[in-house]
Amino acid sequence: MKAKWMFGLAAIVVVASLAAADDPWKDADYAKWDEKDVQKVLKSSPWGHELVTNTMQMSKDNKAKNGTVNQYDQPEQLASEWVQVVWWSSKTVRRAVLRKAMLKGTKVSEEQAKRYTETPLEDHVIVVWGDPKTLAAMARLEPAELQKVAYLDSPRLKTHIEPTYAGAVKEGNTPPDKIQFQFPRKLNGEDTVTDQDTRLVFKWRLVRNPKEKIESAQMFEVVFTPNKMISGGTPDY
Repeated sequence: MKAKWMFGLAAIVVVASLAAADDPWKDADYAKWDEKDVQKVLKSSPWGHELVTNTMQMSKDNKAKNGTVNQYDQPEQLASEWVQVVWWSSKTVRRAVLRKAMLKGTKVSEEQAKRYTETPLEDHVIVVWGDPKTLAAMARLEPAELQKVAYLDSPRLKTHIEPTYAGAVKEGNTPPDKIQFQFPRKLNGEDTVTDQDTRLVFKWRLVRNPKEKIESAQMFEVVFTPNKMISGGTPDY
């Protein structure tokens, strides 16, 4: 089993509107980024996307015995779920996470910052962030099962790229709020991601119930654009 890439600093996600601004990643000097720049990188960029879904929570009396809901059921409340999907192996995302922590007062030495943001990762790594309750069932899956949850759809290679490893990221005693998926940088001798890729689709299923079959879980799609993953004039993925 491959070693899991751990995340030394937690990202703090704030749901907010982003004002129109120049793309902060045009300048790789993240020390100049402010809060809006960080949020744009993590939530609305070639490297980061945020998904917000609403789920109806039904009262027990309104649920059928077999777990299905009929047309006369009324929602007890409408709950919002947020999930962020980021291309973690990119330096841009790690710079944004570090900058977020620094803006909150975290002190980091120059050497620590460089190691955290600039170290190349062996694989392409995509991370799904979310509320621990939302990701609880997925976090309990064994890596071999979790690998079945996601894949990359590559139009250029005309194939599905399967993860080489998948696992929950645990930080201390807190429940996991991150699931990471590692993908190979080469497949059959070809680069899996290049600046010629205008569309690379990350497809994954959100397993909400430990007893739920993976193939029955709701599928989400996030479209990444590697040809636009350019930071400071350099491809970054």
